[in-house]
Amino acid sequence: MRSKFLGHFPLEKAKIDDLWQTATIVFDTNVLLNLYRYSDDAREEFLALLNSVKRRCWLPEQCASEFLKNRIAVIQSQISAYDATAKSIRSIRDSFAGSKGHPFISGGNFENLSQVIAKIETDLATSRSKFEERISRDDIAEEVSNIFEGIVGDGFADAELNQMFTVGADRYREKTPPGYKDGSKYEDPATVAEKKSKFGDWLLWKQLMDMAGSEKKSVILVTDDRKEDWWLEASGKTVGPRPELVSEFLHTTGQNILIYTPNRFLEASKAQLTTTVSDKTIQEIRAEHDSRKNELAEFVENRSRIDYMNEPTALRDEKRLVRRMQPYGTKDLVRRGSLHRKLEMDIVSELHSEKKSFLIQLARLDGTIASLNETLGTESLENSFNSGLAQQLEAAEAARDEVQWNLSRINKKIRRLDGY
Repeated sequence: MRSKFLGHFPLEKAKIDDLWQTATIVFDTNVLLNLYRYSDDAREEFLALLNSVKRRCWLPEQCASEFLKNRIAVIQSQISAYDATAKSIRSIRDSFAGSKGHPFISGGNFENLSQVIAKIETDLATSRSKFEERISRDDIAEEVSNIFEGIVGDGFADAELNQMFTVGADRYREKTPPGYKDGSKYEDPATVAEKKSKFGDWLLWKQLMDMAGSEKKSVILVTDDRKEDWWLEASGKTVGPRPELVSEFLHTTGQNILIYTPNRFLEASKAQLTTTVSDKTIQEIRAEHDSRKNELAEFVENRSRIDYMNEPTALRDEKRLVRRMQPYGTKDLVRRGSLHRKLEMDIVSELHSEKKSFLIQLARLDGTIASLNETLGTESLENSFNSGLAQQLEAAEAARDEVQWNLSRINKKIRRLDGY
């Protein structure tokens, strides 16, 4: 049985030990982008580890492209995080301030608190300033570039890329991992950039299998992707990588693959590669992984709630009507059929009205984004950030993603109703 379903069984320890000494090590985009989110100490240790194993590393073109595309957005999100933290710190101080003082704290202690908060604000301002400098002079990107110089894979030619988009659409429709959880990013992606974003995980996976097959090399993949199209979970616990991934990789390339989260990779590397990563850094990276995993779960839960609340009233009425009709016999169903169909038509009409409204919003946002991109093309990165143009572009693109998600939701409902 094992030989038929290898993806469902872990490799023997001796084989795992061998792979840690011989396999090519690949880091996904999200792992590299996390370097901006780690503390200085944790980042330095992680980069030191990357430098120590870079002769065994390889970076898919898709990962390199996504890293360069998304790094500024991550930098800006970190700047925003510093601003939010500084605001919270100030609110603590302000809550104890006032002409009459505070009944629960003495003047001396308030002075001590103010001094501590002032020092924290100074530290935050210094760190924030470093991130602002990275908009135009990015020391992290420079180091990542140096580590992976000469070991970045080739991208797909145009004709092959279009074929990959077609294959990706089929895989997503069949929910074949990885990547199908990104299927709602763009309902009908129009540009190559939109298609590469939607099918990014599939393009990475294909490039990875192509390299392993041609080079006859097994792979250790490190990814911070937390979605179910990468990991098998049970009762909220991660069991391991999806068996389908392990099986496809083996059957397609003839090679083995080990898949780790960043913290698991660091833990294993201490034993397998005798690295000197500190327990403190591993704990920080695990905490970062867990916090972002919880954010994802919260996001999915909120999406489901928003999806229900955004449903037209007629659609919720239709669902209740279907439930009421279920106990009746055939004659009653026929008699009620005309009412059911009329309600169904009302729902479709309402959905098309919503769709028209979102399409108008999308056209406006596309015009705004095009205008901002044109303006940004004439300015340096530093000037564009200082003038607020980069932030406006990021906000407009986020709004466009939200509109496209809503259009995807509506189109699915229309197709479902039209199928009756």
